[in-house]
Amino acid sequence: MKKILSILILLIANLPFVANGQDGTKLDLPDEDELSEITDSILVEGVRLYMFEKLAWQAADTAMTYCQMMDQVNGSGIVIDPSSLTYFFSRDDDVVFSFTSDIESEKVSWDNTVRPMTDAEQKARDERKRCIRVAIEAYGDSIRASGDVNVDVIWLGPDLIRVYFLQSANKSNVVPIGNDYSVDLSPDMKPLAFRRYHHSFLEQPIYIDGEKVVEGLAHSHTPDNPYITPTDICNMMLYGRDLFGLNTYYVLSTAFKKDVIQIFTASNPNILVMDYEEFKSLMNKINNHN
Repeated sequence: MKKILSILILLIANLPFVANGQDGTKLDLPDEDELSEITDSILVEGVRLYMFEKLAWQAADTAMTYCQMMDQVNGSGIVIDPSSLTYFFSRDDDVVFSFTSDIESEKVSWDNTVRPMTDAEQKARDERKRCIRVAIEAYGDSIRASGDVNVDVIWLGPDLIRVYFLQSANKSNVVPIGNDYSVDLSPDMKPLAFRRYHHSFLEQPIYIDGEKVVEGLAHSHTPDNPYITPTDICNMMLYGRDLFGLNTYYVLSTAFKKDVIQIFTASNPNILVMDYEEFKSLMNKINNHN
């Protein structure tokens, strides 16, 4: 345990510091209420993204085993009910495989019966295709990827659709960080905004020579994204927590007048913001005690 804590402290202590705007100015940290509102909003979006991304993972993995027509699939979509999410794969106007996850219990079920698409499924499939096409036509030249890219289309309210592009890990036993984007669309499919969440792509090893070497992950953010991102939360829960049993994710931001560390806990998702120097002192005391 002491070795793991030492490696984590070293990682955090040596995070690269970044410039704080072209003119060198730093931001005022919002007051407690406003900061809580910001981080709560990021948390809700991140957990929602995780739910959709996990559903797509589970559906694809299960379909590859139990669907005999995956080589004929030419569409997919998600149907949202009050208590469940269903990811389906289609061939022309037929559903060839569906995977359902209960929102509360996370119990799952699947069906490989070939059947005609419902109106709701056809709408979901066509909307997904159109959202992805419009997003790529508008901002595809700004999206860089060196491997597989997962795409999630999520309504964040009655007037906003967000299309996320997340790069998958290219190696095993790593957590991907960065090379993630989103495109906002209006309900009538007009491009509204493009966002690059990180300016680089890292694959953090979790095991070296078969030994688990970290208990948490850390990286720093540039001023244009001073806060932990929904994509950070999604990847930490999907890879870090679900695959590797990690619980804590640290994001250092030097964009503010006082450097802060944002701590995301995955077991009971929440975000804590601390003064960076106070955090380092606390971690050093823990390490010395161990």
